[in-house]
Amino acid sequence: MSLPIRVIDTATPALNRLVAGLSPESVANECGPRVQRLVQRHYRSLGSNSKGYPTTHFWPGAARATSWYRTAGGFLIQTDKIGVAQRYSGGDIFPVKAGALTIPADPAAYGHTARDFSDLVRSVQLNPATGRLQACLVQAKSSEIKIGNKREDGSRKVTHTASNLGTRVFYWLCKHIHQKPNHNIIPTKEEFFEEVEHGVRNIVSRARGQKQ
Repeated sequence: MSLPIRVIDTATPALNRLVAGLSPESVANECGPRVQRLVQRHYRSLGSNSKGYPTTHFWPGAARATSWYRTAGGFLIQTDKIGVAQRYSGGDIFPVKAGALTIPADPAAYGHTARDFSDLVRSVQLNPATGRLQACLVQAKSSEIKIGNKREDGSRKVTHTASNLGTRVFYWLCKHIHQKPNHNIIPTKEEFFEEVEHGVRNIVSRARGQKQ
C-alpha cells in the first residue's frame, strides 16, 4: 500500500519575494527617506545659539539642505550647508582673506560681518570671558545733534549729546580659534539603527502580506 503525498512548495516563492524586497535598492528606497526625516527632525530640535543672540535659523536651514540618494550598496544622507561639518568635526579656524577672525560679541553683530557696519573702529578692551585685554572692533564715537524750536529772533538752539562712548564691543579679533567637535548635532547610532530596523520590518511585512 502506498500513500501518495503531494508537496507544494510555498516557502520558496515567499522567500524569493523577501530576498527581492531586501535588495540594496529596495532598502534604500524605504530607509533613505526615513533616515533623512530623522536627521531633519534632529537638526530642528537643536534650537538657537547658546548665547541667546537673535537666531539666524541655521539649523532649520540645515534641515532644508538635507537629502538622501542611493549608492551602489545602499544610500547616503547629505547635508549641503556650510558650517555643519565644521561643527561636527571641530578643528582650527584661520582667517582666509582678512587679518583676523571676527567673533561676534554683541547681539547686533550676530549673523552679520564687520563689513555690514560702517562705524566700527579697532580698539583694545578687556574681554570678560578671558580676563585679558584683546583687540576688538567697537562702535565709533558719535554725537546726536538736536535742533530746538525757532526763537523770536529766528535762531534755533543746537545741542550736541554724546550717544555712544565707543566702548560697545561688536567683535573680538583673534588670529585663530580651535572649535571643539560636537557629535551631538546628528542623531545617535542607536537612533539610526532603530530607524533602519523599522524600515526593514516594513519591507518584510509587505513581502509576507503579498498573495501567492
